[in-house]
Amino acid sequence: MIKMEERRKKSIIDKRQQQDQKLMTAQQIKEEELRYKNELEYLKRRDRQETVERIQRIQQYEREKVMEKIQNDDTRTLQVKAERNNLLAARREMRSQADKQKEEMMKAFERMQLKGKIDVRTQFVSEILSRKSLGS
Repeated sequence: MIKMEERRKKSIIDKRQQQDQKLMTAQQIKEEELRYKNELEYLKRRDRQETVERIQRIQQYEREKVMEKIQNDDTRTLQVKAERNNLLAARREMRSQADKQKEEMMKAFERMQLKGKIDVRTQFVSEILSRKSLGS
């Protein structure tokens, strides 16, 4: 009877050990699945963060390009305005000089008329100047 009891006891202990082993194996599998799930979540978060950062870098690059284009356009506009102002000033100066020369020639012509030394060439120059002044 003691042997039977020992066998029964051993059987109970073996079953208990098998159950404990199954429980431990199941617990290990659960822990491994949880680690896998956590790692997967971490990788997804990291991937989303990298995507956000990449989009931010792209947007920053585009903003910088737009600002650079605006600055280049502003510089070009200022250069064009400066060139235009220089041309206008040069035209005004040329016109002023032409007007002074015309005035000097007219005065010279008047002086010649007063002295009575007018000849055909002088009359010709006078006609040309009067035509130009009418055309201007």
